[in-house]
Amino acid sequence: MLRLCAAHARQTLAPLRHLAEASTRKSLASLQPVERAMLAARHVAYHRFASREASYRATLLGLREGFDLFLLAFEAANGGRAPLLAEHCETWLRMRAPLIEGVANAFSWFADGHGSLNDPLPDT
Repeated sequence: MLRLCAAHARQTLAPLRHLAEASTRKSLASLQPVERAMLAARHVAYHRFASREASYRATLLGLREGFDLFLLAFEAANGGRAPLLAEHCETWLRMRAPLIEGVANAFSWFADGHGSLNDPLPDT
């Protein structure tokens, strides 16, 4: 599921930048938090030094923060202010929600007591 989230992030970042630039004609600095959240899944190397449970929790938190940022972007663009951006965000949110839910479900194996460093990682 994490790989699907990362692939989704890669596929949607360029169109988002294009739409935001066309909609606002301003600097893309306001998109930096969104970009950071979307790229968080690719920075797993850091998490290898933390406990597996902490790593997975931080990854899931980053995915949910990115979702919330897109929700805010949708609300800001909605209402005729930036219809193409609003449409893109709405599509992104619809596609991303089940991916994040899948990651959360895959990580539930920690609740079953399988968070030991000696346990094999689940296929995420």
